[in-house]
Amino acid sequence: MIRIISLIASMLLTLPLLAQTMPPATPHLQDAKQHGQTRLRFFIHVYDAALYVPPGFSAAQPFAQPIALAVAPARSFKAESILKQMVKELKRQDLPEATIAKYETEFAAVLPAVEEGDTLTGVFTPKQGWALWFKGKRIGQWADEAFGKAFFNIWLGANASQTSVRSELLRLP
Repeated sequence: MIRIISLIASMLLTLPLLAQTMPPATPHLQDAKQHGQTRLRFFIHVYDAALYVPPGFSAAQPFAQPIALAVAPARSFKAESILKQMVKELKRQDLPEATIAKYETEFAAVLPAVEEGDTLTGVFTPKQGWALWFKGKRIGQWADEAFGKAFFNIWLGANASQTSVRSELLRLP
């Protein structure tokens, strides 16, 4: 009985809970409103995330229009820790090792350490690429649509490791 209760408690701790801290709009994408939000807990509160989209957004085609994804960590993370997790998630997408290494190098050049209360916001624009914002400043910009899709697919893609996060952000049934 204790083992069953422990198992249930463990499962509940890993479920995302609705985030309350993310704003209804983002200054990084004009006319975009919050589409979905989530809180990732994995024994502890890891981060809150919100997806911002313009009118007419379709979860079936998330990259057909510009989108913004904001991630607010619940605690401090070193840039190396974030980068290590990003590479792990990119490998889930079955990308070639050379492509992952390229993205890792490019992302490492701009990625800051983050503290609780900070927000990293990625803005994807079809046929143009994507940009990364931190503390109100653009810290990286890539004219590489494939890199943008790979980055956003960490949260939104079919191979996302946190399927419940994906479902909450895209508001899937």
